Amino acid sequence: MVVGVPKEIFPGERRVALVPAVVPSLAKAGFEVLVETGAGAAAGYLDTYYAEKGAKIAGDRAELFMTAD
Repeated sequence: MVVGVPKEIFPGERRVALVPAVVPSLAKAGFEVLVETGAGAAAGYLDTYYAEKGAKIAGDRAELFMTAD
């Protein structure tokens, strides 16, 4: 199963649905994590942080929603 993490689109919203520290736990449970480019930036989590923890970075929102379960 692929867990998708979209970027918040509400103006001024800084939260992100999943922080990088959780990615290894989901991977260990058998999930793949796909993060929309820039999803965590407003909360201080760069795409590289997610990738370092094992998540894949979606090129755009359309790819994220086409791939995620």
